[in-house]
Amino acid sequence: MGAHSVARAAGFARHGAPPEHGCVPGHAGIAVYITAFWWKAALFAAGAVLTALLLQSPVPEALRHVRQPPQNPAERVDRG
Repeated sequence: MGAHSVARAAGFARHGAPPEHGCVPGHAGIAVYITAFWWKAALFAAGAVLTALLLQSPVPEALRHVRQPPQNPAERVDRG
């Protein structure tokens, strides 16, 4: 299915099938795909927002005892 066919099908889903076709099952199928796309887009956006909020949160007190690597390269010890 080419890009023109997809654009035409999406147009039918928004504005109804052309009078010469009257394809109700096809119209319903396209509407389902469009609805599913927007639900997936909303869930993806919500996940992105949640991830951004979690990444900006401070480190919990229980995890602060874990030794962080030194910021100064001269302080690093090669253990290999």
